[in-house]
Amino acid sequence: MVVGPAWTRGEIEKPAGEKNMGTWTAGVYTPEQQARLGVDEHGTKVAPAAALELRAAPAAAPTAGRCGAIGPAWTRGEIEKPAGTINMGTWTARVYTEEQKRRLGVDKDGNKVTTASQQPQTITPAYATALLSSQQLMGTLCKQYFKKYDVNGDNVLQLSELTVLCTDLHLGLGMSQANVECIKSSILPFSQGGADDQLTIDEFPVWFASVMKESIDANTAAPAPRIPTGFVLTVKALSGRQETLEVPLSMNLSELREAAAAALELPAAQTQLMIGERILSEGHQTLKDCDFEPGQEIDAIVVSTLKVRRHVYNMRGGAPPNRGYHLIATDEVDLEPNAPLGEQMDKLVPNDGYPGKANTAGVKLFAFQPANDGAPKIWTGGLNEIELEESGNALDTFDADGAVEVALLLPMRGMD
Repeated sequence: MVVGPAWTRGEIEKPAGEKNMGTWTAGVYTPEQQARLGVDEHGTKVAPAAALELRAAPAAAPTAGRCGAIGPAWTRGEIEKPAGTINMGTWTARVYTEEQKRRLGVDKDGNKVTTASQQPQTITPAYATALLSSQQLMGTLCKQYFKKYDVNGDNVLQLSELTVLCTDLHLGLGMSQANVECIKSSILPFSQGGADDQLTIDEFPVWFASVMKESIDANTAAPAPRIPTGFVLTVKALSGRQETLEVPLSMNLSELREAAAAALELPAAQTQLMIGERILSEGHQTLKDCDFEPGQEIDAIVVSTLKVRRHVYNMRGGAPPNRGYHLIATDEVDLEPNAPLGEQMDKLVPNDGYPGKANTAGVKLFAFQPANDGAPKIWTGGLNEIELEESGNALDTFDADGAVEVALLLPMRGMD
């Protein structure tokens, strides 16, 4: 079997130049690519010039009172050379240009930086409520959060680390920054050793659940802003209960379903709206575009399936940024609430077009909360995602109110 050059396997970017070979034309790397990627014209790795100079230079004799020093990363061939300079008065320093900083993810001195897009998303009130109702999801998230905030890796969260955690949590819930004294007071009841400035890995889950619940209660206690009145609708449940809703004309049918379910205390994900015998199809159509009239009566029924929003990602090959899990579809699937997910993989995993059941080999499922602008186009995580176990049932995993959505990561099929 013949193996093509590295760029055909996605291991390096494609050569941008050409070279006349007489009867054919070869793709070659341009001087700019060679300098940036550290390769020759054929894409073969070469030692950076700076590294060669360092190896070729004779070792300097040790000087009394002077310590050995290591030069910046680019002198060791670990990153490309900075293209800019800055006047330091009596000398000139090399710095990374704005273009290099954006492309390489570094500051002007070449130090790696974390961009805002790489920061994990904070927990929202709806997602937190769903987590508290699921022992499986909450347990997994506690492990993730403990590892994330245990900066020094000593398996103990110190007060400073817990303060950062609480600040992030309150930020996601739309609350003011946590007070240190309040945090210490919250720690004490859960600390087996009586300390108010740290929590062990065993003490953390119960404390975290308690803090999250208190934060949600405090957040929901604030009066909700009044919705501008469009017209009045009456929603009725099969039990006979009915409620009157004032809704804006800009509300769509999906939002109306959620509002009706909340008013009637029904599980939103299993609620379906009807007018007479007609089922209202959900979507982004607003009430203004519907044939509703003021005082319109709408029936709300609970169906036996659980509606879950699904985002399907497919792994693509090639060189970055093309390589990765790309969003190919967003839709909704109906699951049996009390059946294990493992028994419903044929509903969760879309058919690949071949006869028989869908190929579930290598498929990964994550419960997550989408960002404000929806699911990402390329899956990189950072959405408080939790990898799902096939033993968990749909209702416990996704929550009846639809706050938890599922990301489906399909592996690459065939050759890269």
